[in-house]
Amino acid sequence: MESLGFMDSPGTVTSPTTGEPASGVATVHPVAPPRDDPFANWTPSEVTQKLVNSNVRWGFMAGILMIALGLTGLGYWIYQQPSLAVEAAHDDLLDSAQILQPSIEAVLAVDTAAAGSDVSEQLVLINADARSLFNVAGALPTTLNDERSIAADIAGQALEGSRILNDAYAYRSAVLPILVVPDFETDPALITLDDAAATFGLWQTHFQDVIAALPAGMMNELEGELTLISGNLEVLQTRYLDALRTDNPGGVAIVVHELNTSLADAEMLFHVEFDEMSTIAQAQFIKALESINLLFG
Repeated sequence: MESLGFMDSPGTVTSPTTGEPASGVATVHPVAPPRDDPFANWTPSEVTQKLVNSNVRWGFMAGILMIALGLTGLGYWIYQQPSLAVEAAHDDLLDSAQILQPSIEAVLAVDTAAAGSDVSEQLVLINADARSLFNVAGALPTTLNDERSIAADIAGQALEGSRILNDAYAYRSAVLPILVVPDFETDPALITLDDAAATFGLWQTHFQDVIAALPAGMMNELEGELTLISGNLEVLQTRYLDALRTDNPGGVAIVVHELNTSLADAEMLFHVEFDEMSTIAQAQFIKALESINLLFG
């Protein structure tokens, strides 16, 4: 067998020249044993769940979700801030108007001609509350321009009504005392000329000082009447003293009567013009209340 070139057993035939395996002869490699498939007996859903559970970090995902929700909430909060600011400003405006309203209604409910310190206290409140409303209106955002305009009208009307009524009361406090009939002695036997001249002169000086201090243009007809009386006092004083000097009680009585009549006429003019000023002030207050109602819509 060997002489014929055959081998008794199979093997690797080498080339007689190179010593490498002869061409055409297969090389046998060892076969690796089969590996166990861990998912061989699992259903697709079980495989998916296993992969998810082993690869996903749930705590990390929960943290990411919390951050996302927080950022979303923050963004929404920031988005809402302008509208919330507008709403808060509008509420402040309504609150200021509601504070002002009762003081105006209290003044309108009384007889201003007969009222005194109680109305003056309400006017102080009106001034303070109206200025507060004006300041609140000035701070409103541009989206509330209509409300700002209405609020400015309310404050302006309330302040104007308060100013007019305050002026009327101040005028009354100054003028009414000098319009009281002076207590001049009419019996020549009961007063000396020096005392009579001093009494009349002191009253005249006070009267003219008050007239000079009154603001112009408030009660025009009354101011004209008071000016005439003041200009006639020198003549009345001379006539009064002459009647006393000549022991003329009738002449003294005539002078005092003329003065009293002039003062009574001036007082009547005062009440007429005071009522006119009160009416104008009340009209302003009524407009302010109407504007408040418009503001609440």
